Amino acid sequence: MKTGLLLVLILCLPVFLQGQTRPEISTVDITYFWLAFDQLSEAKNHADSVETIQKNYIDICSNVYSKYIQRSNISAEEYVTLFTIYPNYWRAIRPLTEQITNRRDELETALQKLAATIPGFKIPDIYFGIGCLRQGGTIKGNTIIIGAELAAADTLIDKSELSTWLKSVVGKTGDIVAMTAHESIHVQQTWFPLGEFFSLAKHQQLSLLNMAILEGSADYITTSVLGLNINAGIREYGLQHECELWKNFEASIANDPFDYSKWLYNGNSARDMPADMGYFIGYQITQAYFNSEADKNKAYTTIFKRGKYRKVFEEGNYKHLVCSS
Repeated sequence: MKTGLLLVLILCLPVFLQGQTRPEISTVDITYFWLAFDQLSEAKNHADSVETIQKNYIDICSNVYSKYIQRSNISAEEYVTLFTIYPNYWRAIRPLTEQITNRRDELETALQKLAATIPGFKIPDIYFGIGCLRQGGTIKGNTIIIGAELAAADTLIDKSELSTWLKSVVGKTGDIVAMTAHESIHVQQTWFPLGEFFSLAKHQQLSLLNMAILEGSADYITTSVLGLNINAGIREYGLQHECELWKNFEASIANDPFDYSKWLYNGNSARDMPADMGYFIGYQITQAYFNSEADKNKAYTTIFKRGKYRKVFEEGNYKHLVCSS
C-alpha cells in the first residue's frame, strides 16, 4: 500500500470508528407540508382537499418521512379531517414548526453534549415532518423522525379544540430539543435478549418492564446530562405517589407482564392517574441503578443494552428503596 494512501486511512480511521460528528438535520418535509396546506384554499370539496395533500405532500416528501407515513398508516384523509376538527391549532403551530430550520445550532449543541458525556454515543440524523398528532418522535436505525406538529408546541399554544389526551401532552414535552435528545438515547439502545424475542413473537410486544426501562432511561439520561425531560410534567405526581405507583407497577409486571394499558402509551385511556407513568417508573429504576454503579461509563453501556434491563432492575435495588421511608 502506498504511504500516502495509508496516511489518509489512518487520519480517517477515528471518523470511521466514532461515526459522524455532525447530524444531518432535514426540515424539507415541513416546507412541503405548508406549501400543500396553502393550496387547500383552492380545493373545491373534501375529495379535492384529500387529493391536494396526497399529491403535494405525501407523494413528494423525503424518503425517510415517506416510509414513516407508510409504516404509520397515515393518510391524506386523516390530515384533512384533522384540519377540519382543529383549525385553530394548525394555525397556531405553523410558525413554531417553520422556525425549526433556524434552530439547528441548539439541536447540534445538545447532541454534542451527549456525545461528550457518553462513551461511544452515536450522533443520529434528524428528520422533521408534520404528522397527524399521534407521535412526537420515533427512530428508524440511526435516524430520528420528529412530528413537529406535536414536538414544536410551546406552553402558550392554543389547545382549546384538542382532545383530553392531546391537551395533557401538547406543549408539555419540552420542545423539539428535548424530544430529539430523548430519541437520540433510543438510537443507542440495542441488543434484545433472546427471551424478549420469544416474547415478542408470542405477545406481539416486549415486556412492560423492558419498555418502561427503555423509555424511562431515555428520560433519566437526558435529564441528568442536559436538564431536559419530555415527561417532566408527570414527575411531580410520580414523586408524590411513588410508593403506591411502584406497588401497582410491581403487581402489573407480576400478573400481566405484557400489558402496557395502565402504564405506557395510554393517553386516551388513563383514568386514575396521569398517562404514561411507566416512563416515571423506568426513570426511577434507571436512576437507582446508575447511582449504585461506581463506574459510570459501565453504567451507560449497561443501560444501552436492552438485554441487561433485568440487571438494571435488580442491581439498582429500586424495589427495596422506593417504599423504605
